[in-house]
Amino acid sequence: MTRAGLRTAISRPGAFDAITAAGDLGDVLSEKVADHIRDVYQRLELVAGDEPALAAPLRLAVLLHEELPDRLPALLERVGSSDLATIVTAVIGAFGRLWKLQGDDDAADYVSSHRVHLEPLLLFELAHEGAPTSRMRRIARLGGVERDFERWVRRLQV
Repeated sequence: MTRAGLRTAISRPGAFDAITAAGDLGDVLSEKVADHIRDVYQRLELVAGDEPALAAPLRLAVLLHEELPDRLPALLERVGSSDLATIVTAVIGAFGRLWKLQGDDDAADYVSSHRVHLEPLLLFELAHEGAPTSRMRRIARLGGVERDFERWVRRLQV
């Protein structure tokens, strides 16, 4: 798959098999993580729905989320998606930190620190976990994106 082909694939739903068949991300999509990534990708397809501005960069984030953050710039360059680096690296870099929040101050700091990418981060967390958690809902409420978050939850439950 060419760089343009990958870009086209992540811009439309249902392209996971075409992406993996092309083999361009073979070093990233090892057998060890391929099933997990497929599951998250499929849930993302449900959750993202008709929000292409979030869906395309998050599809790429799903494909790369098992990678070390310091590898991301080179991988994104290799696949011709450096323009998505900001959102992809922000989501992957912050992914999982939500689970370590201890209280209201931590939650408020998290929202403040990640406000610019809070929507894609919450959408990614929801797709990754496959169900909403009280912490996700708390962050959505504090960040003022509760309505969007609940819309994503409904899509996942269909």
